[in-house]
Amino acid sequence: MDEFDAPVLYHHDETMPPIEPGTFGFGFSRRSLLVGGGAMAVSAFLAACGGSSKSSDTTAAPAGSTTSAGAAAGPSTSAGARTEAKTETITIGVPSLQEAFVDPHWAVGGLIFPLMWAIAEFLYTPNQDGKYVPNLATGFELSADKLTWTFKLREGVKMHDGSAFTANDQKTAVDRVVKGAEFTHYANLKNFVTGANVVDPMTVAIVTSKPYATCVVDMMPPIATDYYNTVGDAKFKTNPVAAGPWKFVSQELNANVKYERHEDYFDPARKPNWKKLVYASFPTSRAGLPASRPARSMSPTASPAPRPTVSRTTPRSRSTRIRGPVSAIAWPMTTTSPTYRRR
Repeated sequence: MDEFDAPVLYHHDETMPPIEPGTFGFGFSRRSLLVGGGAMAVSAFLAACGGSSKSSDTTAAPAGSTTSAGAAAGPSTSAGARTEAKTETITIGVPSLQEAFVDPHWAVGGLIFPLMWAIAEFLYTPNQDGKYVPNLATGFELSADKLTWTFKLREGVKMHDGSAFTANDQKTAVDRVVKGAEFTHYANLKNFVTGANVVDPMTVAIVTSKPYATCVVDMMPPIATDYYNTVGDAKFKTNPVAAGPWKFVSQELNANVKYERHEDYFDPARKPNWKKLVYASFPTSRAGLPASRPARSMSPTASPAPRPTVSRTTPRSRSTRIRGPVSAIAWPMTTTSPTYRRR
């Protein structure tokens, strides 16, 4: 083995097919691997995900595989920059922004996930088919005892504060969550992961107490180590620094979150071609009308007026697809609001 020192059970990198969601490449349930469905479960894992011919300890990729290296690759680092958009700022309306922090390690509600994806990058990420591919990592190897996941990291990545992305940034993220009692939303990961070790500046080893089949996709995103150590945990919560396509600017709780483009974002193909992104809260009722109407008074002796005929203009809706890291989401935008008129 030319990259890692420990005996290897399984290897995955950018030249291999993506990892299937749910099955994680082995065609069995998560319990099959954790409980030890035997060699058959592991063999299916290796066959479906492919392998490496790097050594006799590592299973080779299945013969006749039709998945190309390009299909498996995550970031398109060789792609050129796109034409700059004429619009400088895009504002996306959401029903609520009630969560307390944009900190990517505190994304605990569905509405906050787009905010996390804007600011954070993960070691592995879903592609447009929903399969997991290398991102900030170029690959990983699983030790023979299934307790150590060793990730090779991508070089040339800049964090929002201008520092170079290294193994320390992933270790800082792991240590923060594993040692922090308040991270109860990471309870499942904390039940398996015991810590992280820096093998070299671009290699980090995640250590678990028992086999953890979903370690690759459950892993939290890295954060800027020097910045975190300088400002402390409390300040980091309110002004986080990571490696995503957008840099955090400001937040008004339950009102808006503002970002500016990360000019040193590592993937030209996914770098936004506009400069500013705003998520703004526009709470409305389900019908798009005010939640309540003012009460009407009526004389007890008066006859009820004839019920007016109401005609409703149905709102026209269209989906606007935004280029950039949020392009996978078609955001519904209403061009007209329901109107009512009496005849």
